[in-house]
Amino acid sequence: VEEQNQRLAHFMMGNGSSGNNSELERAASQESNASNSTRYPPESPAMQRHVQPDFEIWTSMLKRTMETAEHFDPERYRIKNIRSLNEIYAGKFEGMTYEEIARNYPEEYEARQLDKFFYRYPGIGGESYADVVLRLQQVIVELERIRHSVLIVTHRAMARTLLSYFMDIPTTHMPEMDLPLEYVYACEPRPFGNFLRVWKYDKQIDDFEEVDSASVLKIRYPKALLPDQATATLLPSPAETAYSSKH
Repeated sequence: VEEQNQRLAHFMMGNGSSGNNSELERAASQESNASNSTRYPPESPAMQRHVQPDFEIWTSMLKRTMETAEHFDPERYRIKNIRSLNEIYAGKFEGMTYEEIARNYPEEYEARQLDKFFYRYPGIGGESYADVVLRLQQVIVELERIRHSVLIVTHRAMARTLLSYFMDIPTTHMPEMDLPLEYVYACEPRPFGNFLRVWKYDKQIDDFEEVDSASVLKIRYPKALLPDQATATLLPSPAETAYSSKH
């Protein structure tokens, strides 16, 4: 337990600033944790047009992320399927929607709403966000070590954890980060920290357009904690984004 707490403390104090860009794409999915849930991501072909040959592409071992990466030529890009990038495991609730959990297990649902970071799903293998932090430790070490850019196709809990680390976002906000589908989040290293850029997929033009990261990256408060406050911006100011410097 002491070793686990030390590793969590290292994450909470860490502010990653490696010499590479880390770009995160959240794979499309249904509102459940079932490993076979899938919805074909329409932005995949457009994403390929913006990826340089020296990129690595990392996905989880789940079907929906590997399908997202199918448009990338494995002879041109280094593609890795990494189990540590799998979505948070919901234990005996795996395959259920949040609405089903709330209806059938209201006490568990309420407990999770009150402390999402440390709440662990019941059942064999059930995880908490704290467990995910420990699971992603080696992924983060590898991202800090390499010097070329990486496109990571993963899931909401993983994207929240990695963005929190590289953008120095408190773990208290991590589980409430609102990360919609069809966005790409790029963490670019700077001398005194990382810089966040965000692109949104536009179906009409079948391409990505850069948007203001400060207006996109928000936290969504649970009604059980703050019933009068729906969302709040995580980044201090649009002036601190790459988008605002060009618009």
